[in-house]
Amino acid sequence: MSDLKNADLVHKSIQEVKRILLNKKIQELKISDIVLGIKISKSKFFSFFGGINTILELALMEELNSCYQLISSNIKNLKEKKKIITELRQLRTIYIRKNKILFNYFQYAALLPNRYNELKETISLNERDLLLSILKENAVDRRSLRLWRNIFGSKLKNGFLF
Repeated sequence: MSDLKNADLVHKSIQEVKRILLNKKIQELKISDIVLGIKISKSKFFSFFGGINTILELALMEELNSCYQLISSNIKNLKEKKKIITELRQLRTIYIRKNKILFNYFQYAALLPNRYNELKETISLNERDLLLSILKENAVDRRSLRLWRNIFGSKLKNGFLF
């Protein structure tokens, strides 16, 4: 399969997962839903993605990156940097609630079976990195960054940031 076809398959798969998650709980998503929507066989899906966690990770990270871009642009306009953590929490809550896909994930993450643990950990670590990036961009001092890294690191293991 050529690189162009591979990229197209990944893009179509991500879009299909996102389309499905607008109407289904994350734990109800089935590989058969995805392969039916993108018109490939289950064996091709498994050989390409390895399983459902990979495609879920790609779709969720695309949404999470968009969410944190919005948060970052709002934080840049914040005049009182002392309030950055409070503002981050509020903006995160607002943007995740507005995003049906992310809201779906975070609402049910704790209820997902153990086979999703790797996905939850990956999403949590990526979200932590996005958050720390915003803090660094906004000149939060190193001591505070270490403190937040330690706090967020422990809270993120369960799939929740705040």
